[in-house]
Amino acid sequence: MNPSTSFIASILILAGLFLVSISILSGLAIGSWGSHTLALAFFGIAVMIGLSLKIAGAWQKFVTLKMGKLQNVKDQGMFVIILVFDNVFAMIDDRIQRSFRKKRIATVSQR
Repeated sequence: MNPSTSFIASILILAGLFLVSISILSGLAIGSWGSHTLALAFFGIAVMIGLSLKIAGAWQKFVTLKMGKLQNVKDQGMFVIILVFDNVFAMIDDRIQRSFRKKRIATVSQR
């Protein structure tokens, strides 16, 4: 996960933990399942956001497939994939690769 997605997911997880702790501290843990259900919903949403929100850097391109067929190539920025239907097939690194070869320099050897 990238930092933005991790932040959003961690906020939702903390909200779910807060709901569980409030319900336990107020003594509603035995009879009331509403806060536990809401906390579980927060955890589920956090997982869904963590898996579906993608961010491509300035030099990256993502090839996305929708149900196995080429959908498009995503450039830099944030995008969302639908977990069941979409898939990130490949990440293309668009940076310029340079290779430096050794150059032969003609020298006169002195004896």
